[in-house]
Amino acid sequence: MPPLTRALPLLLAAPLAAQSSSTWELVGPPAISDGSAICCQIAVARDGTPYVAFQDQSTAAIRCSVLQHRNGAWSYVGGKGSASNGQAWYNKLAIDATDRVYLACRDYASNGRISVRTFDAAAGAWSNVGPGGSSPGEAHYTDIAIAPDGAPTVIYADRTTAPADEASAVVYRDGIWQWLGTQGFSQAGAGYPSLDVDAQGAVYAAFADANQPDAATLTGKASVMRFDSNTATWSYLGNPGFSPHGAQNITVTLDRLGNPWIAYYRWHAQIVVMRFDGAAWQQVGYSGAGTDLPEVQTEAWRQWLSLAFDSQNTPYVAYQSYLEGNRASVRRFDGLDWVPVGNTAFSPGAADYLAMTVGPNDVPYVVFRDAANLQRVTVMRFAPSPQNYCTAVVNSLGCTPSIAASGMPSLSGTDPILIRATNVITHRTGLLLFGDGGDRAPFHGGFLCVRAPFRRGGTADSGGGDGIVDCSGMLERDLGPYLRTAPSAFQPGMHVFAQFYYRDLQSAAGVGLTDGVRIELLP
Repeated sequence: MPPLTRALPLLLAAPLAAQSSSTWELVGPPAISDGSAICCQIAVARDGTPYVAFQDQSTAAIRCSVLQHRNGAWSYVGGKGSASNGQAWYNKLAIDATDRVYLACRDYASNGRISVRTFDAAAGAWSNVGPGGSSPGEAHYTDIAIAPDGAPTVIYADRTTAPADEASAVVYRDGIWQWLGTQGFSQAGAGYPSLDVDAQGAVYAAFADANQPDAATLTGKASVMRFDSNTATWSYLGNPGFSPHGAQNITVTLDRLGNPWIAYYRWHAQIVVMRFDGAAWQQVGYSGAGTDLPEVQTEAWRQWLSLAFDSQNTPYVAYQSYLEGNRASVRRFDGLDWVPVGNTAFSPGAADYLAMTVGPNDVPYVVFRDAANLQRVTVMRFAPSPQNYCTAVVNSLGCTPSIAASGMPSLSGTDPILIRATNVITHRTGLLLFGDGGDRAPFHGGFLCVRAPFRRGGTADSGGGDGIVDCSGMLERDLGPYLRTAPSAFQPGMHVFAQFYYRDLQSAAGVGLTDGVRIELLP
């Protein structure tokens, strides 16, 4: 087989002892906050730890609390109500490459100015990034992303500009907050400003542009701008006001290839998702809510729209289903349609302040204020195990191999955790690859579905009768011994990703590749 030597920049099937069904499940108990909450947000660290932030209405000053889920339980990060200095609005979370957590919000301890804080795990405390209240005046609709060099980058609607609420963006480098371009770079009111940063450090900002109003709704149409650090200037990506409608609750997200996408609401009509194809913005499917009608709050600050991508570069959106009691639903785009992820309207009751992310294990998580549980914070996820993902390579006999898992994936047990590939060419040697993340890296005419650095789980022979070359071959390896001898690398609750790689000398690439399978590990 060709060597696996280069660094490599992924849903999953078949019977293993079922650990979770194909429905959304609670992460811990419902109502994890002590009291009611608003402005919920969620992020998942690279080690798989979910973090949620919310305005904690059980605290005297209505500060922001952050909770993390570790070892099967939720706990406060740095103490209840310690994530902000004062009453916190528009809470947004970001996590850097070292799993350091950042929070941006409009902080009433600083007269509504923007506040960016970070948690120092060694000290066990939150601290300001730069001075508290780093904006000249009131900051609305805050957003934060982390640049490749670890610099927190934020955007907000700046109440001090003329006209008010132009978009301003700053980055924290060399111990100070620095403007990206000029203050108020949007030149007009910027509704719901959102930003993301690509792998080269280019900053993308999206907003509802007051210079480009929708005559029907008077909401600004979508504009996206890109910041060039070499010239310290912003320029439009495509035409200003390119969307066909007013862009309510607009958000911008870069996909796994660095391409910018946006999503926005139309009032009780649809969720519009668009991507930039290098020359113009194109709509993706009809509505990110499928045939559902998405709820849109009359107070727009009560809701942000979430758009996220998994390792297969599949986009996901989360929304409240208006005709199903404003419960939470999530859909993904399968290349043709926006299809439900698990069961729709899955939350116990109305899911206000709904936010979503897709973790590094390809698991979608949502957080919301739970109307069925005293308006407290509830977190849910969609994590069936096993689950197939990625794309297999059709072999030289025209067959498509398939991977599956069986057994009990317990790290403390002794039962086998079998990974099996079927529909493989007979008399072939295969190698099992596994790791803690999925991928979709181009490789020999197909895809490597396990993120580097991956591990090798030994070789197997596909078998078959003498002189018979067909697709009745099977590759099988027991993953258990490999996982149980690496306890520091694999822990209960983590996911392991696996794929078979085998010889197919008659194919153009000379190798065969199965799809991938993801398994959640048990104690």
